[in-house]
Amino acid sequence: VSDVVNSSPTPDSRGNRTVNSFFIEFDVPVVSPEMNVPLVEQLDLQVAWRKESYSDFDGTNAPRVAFGWRVSDILKLRGSFQETFRAPNLITINESLVVRSNTRNDAAIDYANDLGIDTDDSNGSYSVQRTAQGSSKLRAETSDNTTVGFVLEPTDNITLTYDVWSIESENTIGL
Repeated sequence: VSDVVNSSPTPDSRGNRTVNSFFIEFDVPVVSPEMNVPLVEQLDLQVAWRKESYSDFDGTNAPRVAFGWRVSDILKLRGSFQETFRAPNLITINESLVVRSNTRNDAAIDYANDLGIDTDDSNGSYSVQRTAQGSSKLRAETSDNTTVGFVLEPTDNITLTYDVWSIESENTIGL
């Protein structure tokens, strides 16, 4: 196999893993319309938990809690909180050295050349070499996700929604 300017095909990667998963979820109708509770036409809660264990990687837990509170026929409030994770895939852990070469054009130099500005005889082209390799030291991507919002249904034909969310991530994996 040739190695002309690092243009060889990607080498084979091998790996294996066993994953054990457990998931439990409860949807709890706390208040129903038949109960005639003031300012609470309906209130539902959701509680969930996921556990995963990996043969080649630390396992993790991922809880979730959510609610839906129908205040009236036209207004519903909702929200959730959950912890999430994504395990590194087998390629990001086991990939051997991969090198890629590419050519880029500098848009600023192209623009300057188009305007007739002297750029020291540069045509704006340059080469980039990217090197990547997997690592067994990677940890799971994790995040805490929070959402709150409302649903407004003033008529049978109109539904307005508004939601705000926050996602805080750690250990983001990129290859």
